[in-house]
Amino acid sequence: MKLNGWQRLWVVVAVLWMLPVLVYVFALWPRAGAITKAQVYDRMTQEDGRRLDDYWPVIAAEYGGTSSESRLHVVEPSVNVDGYSLEFSEGTTPEDMKRTTEGFHDGLRQALLRTRLSFTGLALTVWVVPVMMLYALGWGIAWVRRGFHHNKA
Repeated sequence: MKLNGWQRLWVVVAVLWMLPVLVYVFALWPRAGAITKAQVYDRMTQEDGRRLDDYWPVIAAEYGGTSSESRLHVVEPSVNVDGYSLEFSEGTTPEDMKRTTEGFHDGLRQALLRTRLSFTGLALTVWVVPVMMLYALGWGIAWVRRGFHHNKA
């Protein structure tokens, strides 16, 4: 397939448009700190979540409700997972703390992956839609010009 001059220009513009989109992606790439506890708790099992002191209030607030459960007493020490402080309910065993911490970490990774995939789709759309619109505009202009062009036989 041989490209004419206008198509080559379109390829150059498409590549040049990719540069600011890549800068946008680099600057706004979702990091773990952008994920809310509600997004993580939503991916955890209830068994793991009920060991956390703030599980029910966070879940209830996420879905527009209020929690009827009162906050329990926090046991020391709290556990830090990727910048998130997990406060456990009173009576939580060390094994349960470890299991819940692993569940939180897995939920965080799942939430981060989903957010990044969504962001990647958005960035791809921001690049593809204008490029395709430009190609369609060029094709339409060429079609109109051909209509006015007289064949010399």
